[in-house]
Amino acid sequence: MDAAECKHVVLGLIFLKDVPDVFAQRQNQLAICVEDPKSDYYMPTEEARKSILKSRDEYTSEGVFWVPEGHCGDDFRKAAKQRESGARCSSSGSA
Repeated sequence: MDAAECKHVVLGLIFLKDVPDVFAQRQNQLAICVEDPKSDYYMPTEEARKSILKSRDEYTSEGVFWVPEGHCGDDFRKAAKQRESGARCSSSGSA
């Protein structure tokens, strides 16, 4: 591979590493807000808190890519050495 072509691979990998990190950061912000009675996001019940944390709109409205449950970086790292990991990745588009 030519050095000029390598940048496309490297930039893609950086993007894939950054997406779950930014998602987790937003999820942590939301988790704090839903428990704070002074926050506009405050939810009095655990069920309501979970609904906010799982709401795709709460992430995309802030410019954060939505990462479905079971598809974050740690999940892929754990599954990387399993035989069916290729099939898991190819079917992840339907989730």
